[in-house]
Amino acid sequence: MTPENELEAAVRHVTHELDLWSADILTNAERQAEYRRRHLTNATDPSEMMTQMTVMVSASTKWQWERLAAHHGVTKRKMLERALDEAERRVVADMPSREQEAYFERRGPVTG
Repeated sequence: MTPENELEAAVRHVTHELDLWSADILTNAERQAEYRRRHLTNATDPSEMMTQMTVMVSASTKWQWERLAAHHGVTKRKMLERALDEAERRVVADMPSREQEAYFERRGPVTG
């Protein structure tokens, strides 16, 4: 094989490898879509089921959230889950059983 043919063969090989490699690369949007597909639709346990939320908060609230998560060494998602769990436990602990039932059925407060 001549040096030119060896070079052409090497270039073809590298080009083929790059094509294979780039086919495996996902864009950020594609990775996010795959993550959502896996986590929003494949939950076998209701406690593992995920949902996506979009909410606007003040910048100071976002910074508080980020600081708390960093302080506790957890993700922002885990920090939000912990804060909501703790707040709900405190609220429910002071409710009579009828109000707790109404609360967990997502009805308004029980009166009378």
